[in-house]
Amino acid sequence: VLDDKAVAYNVLETYDECTSSFFSLLIGTKEYKLSDKTGISVAARSTENGGQLLYSVQKLANVIVDFTCIKSEPQKAEDIVQVTVSVQNITKRLEAYGIKAVLDTVLGERFSAHFYDKEKLINYELQVKNFDDLKSISSRNSKAAMEVLFACADASSPEVFSLANKDVFTLPGWIPSCGDGKPFDSVFSYNNSAVGLNWSSVKVNPEESFSVKFYIALSTDGRPSPGEEFVKLYEKKQEELKEAERLEQESNAENNNGYKNIV
Repeated sequence: VLDDKAVAYNVLETYDECTSSFFSLLIGTKEYKLSDKTGISVAARSTENGGQLLYSVQKLANVIVDFTCIKSEPQKAEDIVQVTVSVQNITKRLEAYGIKAVLDTVLGERFSAHFYDKEKLINYELQVKNFDDLKSISSRNSKAAMEVLFACADASSPEVFSLANKDVFTLPGWIPSCGDGKPFDSVFSYNNSAVGLNWSSVKVNPEESFSVKFYIALSTDGRPSPGEEFVKLYEKKQEELKEAERLEQESNAENNNGYKNIV
């Protein structure tokens, strides 16, 4: 993310491409980490407002991870990354697919808190399966901020949300095993946290696809994440659409009644 002086700040760790941030695909009961280091065909291409990563998983599935830059408010520059993961079944049978995203965050690891739920500080491992209260998580320091929006606006709510040491997400098992209240430490890395999102498996017919979506809101120079403004604008648009639909239905009903009276 760039600040007002065009200085770049990393919001995700970059030192370890093999085990840092990644996506995984669950096919049946087997997990495939989406990486060229695991024998999966990988390609990249730019789009009008972002870019895409394309994965071909052993004649079992095609996966497209689309990163599109959008605006939290019309008058602002692009400050939200919409992440859409699409999976196509390229087998000749009904197949079940699940998606996992792991984001190795970095901003809070040398600051007062690894993560924030609104203004509540979180400095420990956490796993959540009910999203009535927790709908996003933020990581920030004095230079930059990022917020992962996963259960608000039109994001696809995951089955499981996890905060844990980054090494936890590389261990065997689709759902990470992390303990509530445990510090972000492991044998190999100290004070190193990451975000994990697991979406439920979906049965997909041959040649058909399904997708999940989440957002990453970004800011710099001590400004808060634009996630809240983005969600408010989305909810306002939804209310406007509902109101327009209600008025149209009332208008149609009045027209129909008028027609019946004439007849």
